[in-house]
Amino acid sequence: MTIQGQKINMDGTRDIGWEADHAKDGYQVTIEPPFVGTLLVTIDDAYVKDQAEMWIDTSNSVDGSWQKLWETKDAANKDFNGDQHIGALQFSYLLSDGSVLSSYHYSKDKNHSDCEFIKWNADGTLQSMMFATGGGHCGSFGYDESSNTIYTEIKDPIDGKYYLVTMAYQANTSASNITKWCQVKQYFRVAVDLKNNLWLGSTTSGKVYVCQISDLQTGNFKPIIEFKLQDFKWKPLPAGTTNNGAYNTLQANGISYPFAFFTAGDANNADDKHVMCINLITQSMVFDYVVEPMQDIKLTVPLENGGHLEPEGIYEDVNNARLIVGFNVSEYRDAAHTVSIAHSALYTAPLKIRDDSKDLVVEYPEQDEGENDEAEQPVIAGNDNADDSDDSSDSDEDGDESTGEGTKIEDGDSN
Repeated sequence: MTIQGQKINMDGTRDIGWEADHAKDGYQVTIEPPFVGTLLVTIDDAYVKDQAEMWIDTSNSVDGSWQKLWETKDAANKDFNGDQHIGALQFSYLLSDGSVLSSYHYSKDKNHSDCEFIKWNADGTLQSMMFATGGGHCGSFGYDESSNTIYTEIKDPIDGKYYLVTMAYQANTSASNITKWCQVKQYFRVAVDLKNNLWLGSTTSGKVYVCQISDLQTGNFKPIIEFKLQDFKWKPLPAGTTNNGAYNTLQANGISYPFAFFTAGDANNADDKHVMCINLITQSMVFDYVVEPMQDIKLTVPLENGGHLEPEGIYEDVNNARLIVGFNVSEYRDAAHTVSIAHSALYTAPLKIRDDSKDLVVEYPEQDEGENDEAEQPVIAGNDNADDSDDSSDSDEDGDESTGEGTKIEDGDSN
């Protein structure tokens, strides 16, 4: 489906120049002042069909469950600081050699919000890590394996301001080659689609922004798409509150244009676990999949026995037509089922994609026509009064998740 717009001037003539400039607006016809005249819009609805654009399809699975691709092991996973890791990973990428690059919210010092990027072997043992000062919660980040580049956000410890940045992964050290792009006013969960030159950021309050990477690299925060997750019936958990089941605890996001993906679900298991896909062009929901414990994700420790099932990072593996979703899950560590441990794992959800699902794609120019180069100060993204951190998005401070120490289960819980 496409939208075609005609602008009629006050004298009744058509503004051919305006129509040419907006020929590729797709579903978002941008009207900027001064706009004088009449806009006529027609819709070609050939795209509308009974079949969804994309859906999660587990029909080829023997029991309909998602496949586990990778998991951390309960081993001597100590980083160069001497800290042990087993779980509480925020976002994880499965790399071409089977290894995994993940983010972890470093919260030992409550006065700082820092991040560790951890590299894991294919067998789930810790290989190396990099400390990113001011890296924050890092609920989502982007990574280009070919150039070893991380796309994320930091809060500069010197000036106290937030910046969108890139950095190379450097094993067993602190990040030292940080390139600042654009100053912003708050925390974003960062995701990138390098093929389409797009950056996506979401806030704890549910606002979502899509920008061109080329704009951000020149210090200009100029969203080309904006919306709220509330528009899709999600209710983001207010900062500083505990989820009682009435809200969605937002976790992570990914972008594979024209689609954006989101996960939600609290560590306390109060709300359902959701995986949602949104068409960025039509700004319509493609699917909102409720993950069923024990069916989609097999748990050795059921939730009613104190088990853990917390969705985390999400991205589309376009080469294999599948979603890759991270979960923090629990497993028993003894035959008597009296001790459990929480660790992190990656699962795959097979996707079915309609043949014409990307026919609406609008190719945004590398640089906007008419963009001037005189702006010496960065354009700062507006603060939507949300908490600047992502502390409300999930609770990863439990010792058993990050250190691998067992959690005792009360008598009767193993039944």
